[in-house]
Amino acid sequence: ILVCLAGASTDARGDATDWTLEDFEGGWGDWFADGAVWEIDEPIGGPIPAHGGVKCAGTDLDGYYPPNADSRLISPTTMLPTPSDGQLWLSFWHWFSVNWGDSAWVEIQAGGSGTWTPISESFVADSGAWTRLLIDVSAYVGQSVQLAFHLKDDGEWADQSWGWYIDDIEFIEGAPANWLSE
Repeated sequence: ILVCLAGASTDARGDATDWTLEDFEGGWGDWFADGAVWEIDEPIGGPIPAHGGVKCAGTDLDGYYPPNADSRLISPTTMLPTPSDGQLWLSFWHWFSVNWGDSAWVEIQAGGSGTWTPISESFVADSGAWTRLLIDVSAYVGQSVQLAFHLKDDGEWADQSWGWYIDDIEFIEGAPANWLSE
């Protein structure tokens, strides 16, 4: 249902191609979670409303993530396209409120290896608003991959917060100078 990389579109200048990956408006689709912390629906707590549309993915959409949470929101396997210039970016919007000691980060698993590799910094504190994150995934072009959004609590009681909310995930081809001004 999702992660269909067909439907690529070129911007007005003809320099960048976007592949819509997920906006969560259709629910879970082929996404899944380990650790049972993630939900997909309309946010009731945390950031209201979702970034785009009505629904997003988040760690407990109406309250704080639980103590000892260690959970990934995992994408279906997808074959990353090979852009003409070799540059491919993962783009998504996120909102987070993650207490010190706890952390949230993006991971990738290439070729069904079973090994998750972090591809982002760790997000702690409070983003204050929906923000766009861009991650260079050019090293993985032409490979079959899964993405994971990983939230881990440090096990301290009474230090949880709203957590991490994700929306409007896509892959974007081309040099950032070509599409950041859009």
